[in-house]
Amino acid sequence: MARAQPIKILRTLRSALITEAGSSNLLVGEPYLITDENKLAIGTSVNSYMEVLSSVSPSFTAGISGKGDGTNPIADFKNASSSSVITIDNTGIMSILDSTDSTSTTTGALKVSGGLGVTKNITVGGCIKETVYTITDAAAFELNPNNGAIQLITLGANRAPGATYFASGHSMTLMIDDGTAYTITSWPTITWVGGTAPTLALTGYTVISFWKVNTTLYGALLGYVA
Repeated sequence: MARAQPIKILRTLRSALITEAGSSNLLVGEPYLITDENKLAIGTSVNSYMEVLSSVSPSFTAGISGKGDGTNPIADFKNASSSSVITIDNTGIMSILDSTDSTSTTTGALKVSGGLGVTKNITVGGCIKETVYTITDAAAFELNPNNGAIQLITLGANRAPGATYFASGHSMTLMIDDGTAYTITSWPTITWVGGTAPTLALTGYTVISFWKVNTTLYGALLGYVA
């Protein structure tokens, strides 16, 4: 089948590639070889590009999975505007690093801003660090597990929270400080362990766990802490 138009490969320095982008000369789907960095990029939209390969071993025979006898088949993959780098060695081990994050190490750091679906077991060599989120007090504040697995709120008046963002499989722990003896006047539809909603402590935190299975949101009082 004949091609309507030949694909052109632009071989150039990084600085020249940036100039070409600014001059409206980059096309969607075109490959670009960044000669001073030994990287291959691809046009993602008019006048923008994404790096897809770098430091490719000339003896690479492993395939995209990174497994086989190639040496470092995919050295890194990153967005041109991002400092996040995915590295894959020749055994298929993947590390995700963010050079702007001082907590990142050479063993990799994974950050997911959306959802991460896992169908197999995950083995964690270190600890799992949950996000701790402070809810902004409001008359109908939301119990939103997307904000963090551990959440805190200090009530400024009697409140009636919602649970709009809970989906099956979501869970979170809520720590409520009722301030000057405020209370929750109305909870969303919750099936409480023990049959009744907890009474808030007059001082300190009331700690409650929430989780959703199918369409049912469950809640359980974990206890009170000063």
